[in-house]
Amino acid sequence: MLLAQLAVMFVGIVGDADATISKQLAPVVAHAHVATATMAMTDIALLTHHRGGSRALVQALHSDGVIGAELVDTHGAWILRVVVYDGAGELRSFDEMPLASRTLSPADLAILATKFDEVVAAVPAAAAQVTAAPGTKEPSASPVAPPVAPDAGDAVRIDEIEALTSPTDVAVGPSTAQTLHLSASVGFGVLVRDFAAGPLAIPNYATSPIGAIRFEAGARPTAHTTLTGVAERSLSMSTALADGDAPTSISRWEIRASYELVHGARLALAPMIGLGHRTFAIDSTDPMRSPDGDYQYAVLGASAAMPVGTHVTMRAHVAFEPVFGGTEAGAMAFGGARRWAIAAGLGIDVRPIDHLFARLAFDYQRFDWTWNAGERAQGGATDIYPSGILSVGAEY
Repeated sequence: MLLAQLAVMFVGIVGDADATISKQLAPVVAHAHVATATMAMTDIALLTHHRGGSRALVQALHSDGVIGAELVDTHGAWILRVVVYDGAGELRSFDEMPLASRTLSPADLAILATKFDEVVAAVPAAAAQVTAAPGTKEPSASPVAPPVAPDAGDAVRIDEIEALTSPTDVAVGPSTAQTLHLSASVGFGVLVRDFAAGPLAIPNYATSPIGAIRFEAGARPTAHTTLTGVAERSLSMSTALADGDAPTSISRWEIRASYELVHGARLALAPMIGLGHRTFAIDSTDPMRSPDGDYQYAVLGASAAMPVGTHVTMRAHVAFEPVFGGTEAGAMAFGGARRWAIAAGLGIDVRPIDHLFARLAFDYQRFDWTWNAGERAQGGATDIYPSGILSVGAEY
């Protein structure tokens, strides 16, 4: 008599963009004598969310049990969701394991190894009995006994699963790559300009807080990569000159890319690079007015995010921004200036419900100028732009 192996199948993990957890689980799956099956990411997500059609998917595998998993990013905190179905397509367990990072710790692996062993042990030996037919040396197989379903008391109520998951929180695609996440927001607030020059020939300039509007859009093509675009502009501004008020504007745009080197449940750290353009302009030809500001610069910095509870995330960034272009005030009198900036920001994101957020952000950008024109250009110049913006947006 020969015994067939237990037909419990592991169909894979959805959301595991770099396959790190899949690789960690491979020896656990092998040790538990669980077979592996190839299934589309969308189908695995259907199983992990227990949507309509999950029963048919399981039955099509003709197995005694099916295990599927999903790595869920809950705004910086990672959860590994594991579901188990019996051969008839009934959901038998639904577990969510909080992770400290996007990898499994030894303790996590031990828990999952126990889980896989329990699933296999719960399936009866349903083995095919193979005997030799009379007068021949070839074996003939008897029918395989049907699997015995676990006790009904162990089954997970479907309404409980529906309450824990929603149709829109699936991060899947046609391959193992994480689905593209997109976000957009619009905000209103205030900004200030404070320009101070050492040379007496260059007039200073300072404003009271001016109303401003900001647009921000983001894309997350992979689990670690984020692309961000920001544009802001003063709403209504003028400068008092000898011949009357002159229309004035402050504007800025930036495009940044960041890659998270550290992505854990408590802290995410990412270096970032990008390009930006800051301008201050007075619509006047008055030679006695303060000069315009025009800066084309690179962004070299880092950002950090730290979840505070379930719905709040603290954010911060710092950057060094060397200026490589833009019109220079004072170039005719003092020659070309060396210009660079430092920037910093602090923000608070609040997510009252899935996909919607409010963001309060405080930014600071300071440009420094130095000339090589001796004492007449002593002191250089500083051009400072603080701002505070309250935005609302959505992310999918």
